[in-house]
Amino acid sequence: MSEVDRDALSRLTSGADSYWPFWTPDGSRIIFQSNRTGAWSIYWIPVDRTGPEEQLVRGDRAVVAHFTSPDGRELVYGDISPGGPPNVWSIPVKEPRSPRRLELRNTVILSPVLSPDGRWLAYAGNDSGRSEVYAQRFPEGGLIRQVTRDGGQTPAWARNGRELFYVADERVKAIEVMSSGSELAFGKPRDLFKIPFPLFGPGVPLEVSPDGQRFLFVKQGAAEPGPTQINFVVGAGF
Repeated sequence: MSEVDRDALSRLTSGADSYWPFWTPDGSRIIFQSNRTGAWSIYWIPVDRTGPEEQLVRGDRAVVAHFTSPDGRELVYGDISPGGPPNVWSIPVKEPRSPRRLELRNTVILSPVLSPDGRWLAYAGNDSGRSEVYAQRFPEGGLIRQVTRDGGQTPAWARNGRELFYVADERVKAIEVMSSGSELAFGKPRDLFKIPFPLFGPGVPLEVSPDGQRFLFVKQGAAEPGPTQINFVVGAGF
């Protein structure tokens, strides 16, 4: 019986704040962000806890891990430059780790996701004044294709690379992807369904099951009620 069947929970990290975990492609490790050394840095840890956690990226500025390459050898992450656009970097997960800056031509890149073949990066950008979904060659950058025209955020690829899903106006939509060599074209958006509850936030990724038939969302929780009264004690001899 698995730990999921037994509803068993196992803590992987402790001693500091840890956020935004995701799996490595082989399922053996979890990559996450933590401020355990002061600055936000990126770590990974074996899921079976057979070894200690290891720091992959130490950020002089705030850093956030985006994804790994399909073969799991490269980690793509971003940093936030005060007063300027975010930078996107790629770094080997094995030593020696030497980061290189990716040439991505957009001012703001949100929720970047890599196509299953590792050749295209889809992301949300708001250079037009509204969040739209774009696709760009990866890792060399350069060629950009605008995917949506009526707004879009949190893109997600189908596992076969033939569809791109995204959220717009509280609805999940799909668009056909047609790739031929270095070219990329898109069909007309299809409306799939309305999301039945408020989402946690625009930067939270949309997750898709391997067969493309189920979607995973993070629901916005209800706000905790605040105090309804304050009592004053007078003359109690404190």
